[in-house]
Amino acid sequence: MIEENLLVEAFYADGEQPRLVPVNLRRDGDELVICDRSDNQILDKWPFGSLLIEEQSAGRLHIALRDLARTAYVEISNDKQVFAFKKLWTDLRTRRQENGVVRLFFWCSAAIVSVVAIFVWVLPNIAGIVVPLIPYHIEQRIGINVEKALFDWFDRADIEIRCSNIAGQSALNKLAGIMVPHANLLDLPAVTVFRAGPPNAFALPGGRVLVTASTLSTIEAPEALMGILAHEFGHIHNRDSMRHVVNVAGVGFVISFLIGDFSGVSLTGILGKEIVGRSYARNQEREADEYALNLLGNVQISPSGLAKYLDDVAANTGGGMFSSHPATAERVAFLQAASQKSTGNRKVLTDDEWQALKNICN
Repeated sequence: MIEENLLVEAFYADGEQPRLVPVNLRRDGDELVICDRSDNQILDKWPFGSLLIEEQSAGRLHIALRDLARTAYVEISNDKQVFAFKKLWTDLRTRRQENGVVRLFFWCSAAIVSVVAIFVWVLPNIAGIVVPLIPYHIEQRIGINVEKALFDWFDRADIEIRCSNIAGQSALNKLAGIMVPHANLLDLPAVTVFRAGPPNAFALPGGRVLVTASTLSTIEAPEALMGILAHEFGHIHNRDSMRHVVNVAGVGFVISFLIGDFSGVSLTGILGKEIVGRSYARNQEREADEYALNLLGNVQISPSGLAKYLDDVAANTGGGMFSSHPATAERVAFLQAASQKSTGNRKVLTDDEWQALKNICN
């Protein structure tokens, strides 16, 4: 602890008179106060940070100011007083270092809080600003890159990950084609089934929809798959997937957008698994559900299949990285209530077409 009232005996020369004046040195905050020893009158005040201290010999200190224009100096020539001054000086430096650590901790904490604030509040707002400015053909290129990154991540040497049975793909395209005229999308969606993971479906930027093969074994009728696709079309319509990309890639994506780099290093860092693993916000899911209800109503399909699918997935899977659509009780109840009011009973595929679709990966 610094002794504020510690007095150190010394001699002071003001640089103008040739004589040395007996003085007491004491500390006042961050200043060295020089007082006449006879009447305690303050002769000078020097900031500790501007002191130049030289130990000329054992038991002798010469103290001056770093400002060469000032020729005043202080001399301490007593071992005891030299020790006292060194204690005063050392304690002061320790306190200043401790204060520096506290300041460093404060600024580091402030920096961490700022980074958290950027991810929690700033980036979502950036997505809302940036996404409407992105031309759709650019978004389509981004979607292709994200899909490629996802397939590369799931790649297996012994089997083709993309399911491409011609009859099955034809039936899948037929389902999507029934809804497209009523979907109000910027371009035709591209729907693909692939071999990976538990039941799930998700939209990528640029109108691309991926459905896991296990989804087809979970649902009982093609109308349920139409409900799933209608929900994903809702995310495409609202450009939620593009917002996902901006939020995942953050400032790096904004820079890529500004410089026009959408195919190189900037986007290869956006792994498909990051896009898939992120959950949509509750309001985004609700808006996609409402969009799906409207779309299914226009093509005379009941949303009961979608409600049952979500309920089954919630009951039978642990989610994991494919939990991008949390099937909450609220969503299921909303869709079930809509199903009770629906009059849709359209049959969209023949039995043979449905069987071909279920076998699309064979």
